[in-house]
Amino acid sequence: MDINDINEEKLIENNNKPPRRLIRSQFMLGLVTGVVFIICILVLILFTNYINKSDKFYSLETQNKINLIKSYIDQKYYDDYDDDKLNEGLYKGLVSGLNDPYSLYYDKEETKELNEISTGNYSGIGASFLVDKDGKLIINEVFKNSPASDVGLQKNDILIKVADKDIKNQDLSKVVSQIKGKDGTRVKLTIIRDDNQLDFTLTRKKIDIESVKYEIKENEMGYIKITEFSNNTYDQFKLAYDDLNNKNIKSLIIDLRDNPGGSVKSLISILDEMLPRGLLFYTKDKNGKVVEYKSTGDDTINIPLAVLVNNNSASASEIFAGAIKDRKVGKVIGTKTYGKGVINEMINLGDKTTLRLTIAKYFTPNGIDINGKGIEPDVNVELSEDIDNQLSEAIKYLNTQEK
Repeated sequence: MDINDINEEKLIENNNKPPRRLIRSQFMLGLVTGVVFIICILVLILFTNYINKSDKFYSLETQNKINLIKSYIDQKYYDDYDDDKLNEGLYKGLVSGLNDPYSLYYDKEETKELNEISTGNYSGIGASFLVDKDGKLIINEVFKNSPASDVGLQKNDILIKVADKDIKNQDLSKVVSQIKGKDGTRVKLTIIRDDNQLDFTLTRKKIDIESVKYEIKENEMGYIKITEFSNNTYDQFKLAYDDLNNKNIKSLIIDLRDNPGGSVKSLISILDEMLPRGLLFYTKDKNGKVVEYKSTGDDTINIPLAVLVNNNSASASEIFAGAIKDRKVGKVIGTKTYGKGVINEMINLGDKTTLRLTIAKYFTPNGIDINGKGIEPDVNVELSEDIDNQLSEAIKYLNTQEK
């Protein structure tokens, strides 16, 4: 009897039961399957715990708390409410949790208002605003022959309400969007002046922003004041700069005091007129990616230059001053600048809402981090209450330079 006969015989004798080796194989397969299943369950539990611990926002605890608050609102809130507005509040709260004054969520209405604002030409009141170190919104400049000048608004008036709504702690761009509107419509502003609260009602009209003013001062010295960097600032600067050069000025003052910044594209175009090829500034994001911005032309200013700044010179103004200082093209005179050295990206969220998010920092050519620190002037001069001694210092400096 050969081995095949023996195996067949044993199988018949055991009432067709599988051989022991087959039973062991099936047992081991089941055991391995069970172990693999248990391991998968454990991995899933560990991964879930990791996600919950590493991302608190998406944790079950957070979702449960939101649902709990919502249930109390449903049960106990005394009045009707709008579900959409509750959701909008969640979105705003999420972004505000960054504790970054430059990152904001705009709902549909706010996004619409932002999109309606055209930089340079708009229907407004003819005044520019800035935020001081204490967070107060103050009037930086009142334009001539404007609704603001007609009703008597003044530089340094503190704005506290727009249309009877408190604007405390609101972003400047949001406040400006509330002030601007359709041509011929009215807006009420409430300001503080010399500890007195005053109300003004203004009729909006189309305003052509004059962001550049210029003149010739003593000793054939040119003077250019840039109040902000809007989309049309470069064109205005170019006209002023060319006109002064055609009149053979021997030195130049560029006044950026109280300039809150604005269009970086406009800023780059202006610097390109004055600086030779080279780095103007660079940005760095959270992943360390660096983007450099350079002057590309062959033009360079060949006369002594002074740049005036103060603690209200912000953003693009600080980039300007930093480039002039680091490239040693001129002297920066005044007081330390504001310290806003970040890039904000406007992100369309696809549902007619917008996220403004801080995505990177600015650095001067020498790698100076502007944000929260500002630009230290070459010559520090605190402004006197009686005279413009900062301008006097700039004139004095330029008079000492070789012609």
